[in-house]
Amino acid sequence: MVFELGGEAALSVLERLGANLSGRPLLFTVLAQDGDQVNGEWLVRGIQGIDPARRALVVSNEVRPGMRMTFAIKDARAAREDIERRCRQVAQELNGAAPRFALYFNCSARGSNLHTRPDVDTRLLRERFPNVPVAGFHSAFEIAPFDGVPVFQIYTGVIAMFSSPS
Repeated sequence: MVFELGGEAALSVLERLGANLSGRPLLFTVLAQDGDQVNGEWLVRGIQGIDPARRALVVSNEVRPGMRMTFAIKDARAAREDIERRCRQVAQELNGAAPRFALYFNCSARGSNLHTRPDVDTRLLRERFPNVPVAGFHSAFEIAPFDGVPVFQIYTGVIAMFSSPS
């Protein structure tokens, strides 16, 4: 249970930030170790419930004192920009090595439910790596590192690129 964020009741922060949202977007908490928001190591979790009497939020057992926490909504544009950035990062990390094939595990919530059309993420992978075979599937969760250990991830896409030495 999260009681306060930045000295303010957690539920009050959520209410204030969500006051101007139009429609009914899906709200999440986004957790990061102190400083990790720079390198993009975020842990997305759903809001499990609220305690109006204590102005608190029920999030998940991953929340620990000292973590940074904010809120996010499902945003197709931001998701597309993130995978484009990750593809550029993977290409840079290849350091001239020849990519042989890739595996891509995509949260089922990132498919046409997010983008209103299918195959957006895989199309971006194919644009960046046009001659690289890509295999993968949609899943209910993905496993990727967070704070140096593998954890269940949700609403993410995980790319594994296999290459020959340069």
